[in-house]
Amino acid sequence: MTSITVTVPCDPPSVLLPNRKRNLHWSTIAKATKELREIARYAAMDQMPNDWTPMTGPVVLSLTVGYGRRRRLPDLDGSASACKAALDGMTDAAIISDDRIIRRLEVEHTKDPTGEGYITLTFQEYP
Repeated sequence: MTSITVTVPCDPPSVLLPNRKRNLHWSTIAKATKELREIARYAAMDQMPNDWTPMTGPVVLSLTVGYGRRRRLPDLDGSASACKAALDGMTDAAIISDDRIIRRLEVEHTKDPTGEGYITLTFQEYP
């Protein structure tokens, strides 16, 4: 069974949380989305094996978000939504062929003991 884990070295910006988006200008949200997507793409390209081919079949995504200091935990569904740009970065880096192949999503969020924040995405073939 094929699997890969990628750790993005930041937590999602608070402006990407759904409850914050409605009060902000679209350009602020677009800038944060672009930055997270790019950070995720570079993290994936750095951690991807040289012989990697994109996953094309159905996959299970396990998403863990570790929030840094001075951040309280948002709603669990808000954490998943805020990580959409990181997931798009995985597609850009060719970890998966398209995010439509995700059949199951497991989400967990916690406080990062180091205080830095992270997003861990683990992709596994769907049985």
